[in-house]
Amino acid sequence: MSCHSPRPRTTRRLAIVLAGLAATTVPLACGKTAGPGAASDSAAEGGTATEGGGGTGDATASDAPLPSDAPPSDEATDGNDDADRNPGAACTDPRPQLSPSDADRYTALAYLAQAGSLATGLVTDNWDPTPGLGDPTSFTPTYAVAADGGPYPTVQAAIDAATSRDGGSDRVYIFVSPGTYRELVCVPANAPPITLYGMDPVTTVIAYDHFNGQSTDSGAQNPCTATTNATLGTAGSATFAAFANDFQASNITFSNDVTVTTLGTTTGTQGVALMTRADKIVLDHVRVTGHQDTLYVETPNAGTVVRVYVRDSYVAGDVDFIFGGATTVLDGTEVHLVADRRTSGDAVSPDTDARNPYGMLIVQGTFSADANAAAGGFALGRAWDRSCVDIPTYLSTCVSTGQYPNGQAVIRDSMLGGPVAAAPWLPAATTKRPFCNTSWVCSADGGSAEADVCPANRLYEYLNTGPGSAH
Repeated sequence: MSCHSPRPRTTRRLAIVLAGLAATTVPLACGKTAGPGAASDSAAEGGTATEGGGGTGDATASDAPLPSDAPPSDEATDGNDDADRNPGAACTDPRPQLSPSDADRYTALAYLAQAGSLATGLVTDNWDPTPGLGDPTSFTPTYAVAADGGPYPTVQAAIDAATSRDGGSDRVYIFVSPGTYRELVCVPANAPPITLYGMDPVTTVIAYDHFNGQSTDSGAQNPCTATTNATLGTAGSATFAAFANDFQASNITFSNDVTVTTLGTTTGTQGVALMTRADKIVLDHVRVTGHQDTLYVETPNAGTVVRVYVRDSYVAGDVDFIFGGATTVLDGTEVHLVADRRTSGDAVSPDTDARNPYGMLIVQGTFSADANAAAGGFALGRAWDRSCVDIPTYLSTCVSTGQYPNGQAVIRDSMLGGPVAAAPWLPAATTKRPFCNTSWVCSADGGSAEADVCPANRLYEYLNTGPGSAH
C-alpha cells in the first residue's frame, strides 16, 4: 500500500461542541437507549497499565473469536458457559447510529477537552491540536539523527540527550534523517516536550520485530516497558514507546515488522509498533504498521484520562490494531486491514473506563483492506473488558464496583470499504460479552437484579458512507 495521502484541509474542521461531557445515556437514532454503564466518583485507581503485559491473556485485547477464518480460541474450550449467553431479542440493532443531536456531542474537540482523574474530577483545558504540527521544513532542529554518522546515529541517542540536557518545559525538536532505524526507542516520562520529525514517512522508518511470546532472554528490551517475566508481553513488544506528556511525531513510520513466519510459531502474536502512555500526544502524518496490536494507546491507570490525537495518518494491522484506554481521536486517518497472515480482523478495541464518556473517535477516516481480505471480514471492533476474565467476573468484581471497562467508540463521517462486516461490532475481548446496544440480563441464573445485568455497549456510528456502511 502506498503512503496515505493527506486529504484537503478546507472541510476538515468540526464545530466546537463541548456540551454533554457528563457520562449520560445516549439516545440512538432508532429510538433505543444505550447507557455508558454505572458511574462512580470514588474508588481507588488501578495499577500501572503495563503490569499486565507479561504474556497473560489480560495483557491484550486480542483474545476473543473473530469473523471468517479466525483460528480457534483457547477460551472457546475453557469450560465456562459465557459463549452460550446470548442477549437475543434484547439487542435490536447490530450497528447503532447516533442521532444528529447526539452526534453534536461526539466531536474531536469534545473528546479532547478534558483530562485528569476520574475520581477527583477531570480538568477542562479545551485542548485543540486539530490544526496539526505544521510544515516540518519550518522547524529548527535541536538535535539531528543520521544513521550514517554524526553525534546522534540513533533516535534513542538523541532522545537521551534531550532528556539529560534539556529538561523542563521548552520544546525540543529532533530531526530524523531518511533511513531505516532498527532500534527500540523509549521516550521516558521525565523527557521534555519533544517533536520527533522527518520529511517523509515512507523514507524515515523506526522498526523492530519483537512480539509478545518472545523470550526475554533473546535480546534487548525497550527501556520503557522492560519486564522480568519469561516473555516480553504485549507492552514489552513495543518498537517505540512514548511515555512523556506533550510528545509529538510527524512524518515518521513506526513499524513492528515481525514476520508472518515467526508469528506462526507462537500464540503470543501481539506486536506493538507504537505505544503511548501520556497526555497530549500528537501524531501528524505518521504511519503505524504491524499485525496484531499495532497502536497501543494506554493510560497510566484506569482512573486517569489522557489524550492522543492522530491526524492525517495511516494505521495498519489485522487484530485489535488500535487499542487501549486513552481517549483517542483519529482524524482524517486511513485504517487498513492487512491480510497477509489472515483474511479477517478488527480495528478498534477500547477498554475505556465506564466513568469516561469518551474513548475512541474515528472521524473523516477511511477503512480499507488488502485485496485478498475476506468479504465481510473486517469488523470495526469490539470492547476490551480488561482484567474481567469472563462474564460472571465482569458482573461480580468489575461492574459491581462502578469502576469497570466498557469500551467507548464512535466511527463517524468516514468511508467504509467493502470488506467491512454488516454486523461490525464483535463480542468483547477477554469476557466474550456479546455486543448489545441495550443493557441485558447476562447472568447464568437469568436474574433481574442489577447484579445480573450487563451494561449496554458504547460503540456507535454516524453518517458513514461507502459499500461497508449501514446506508
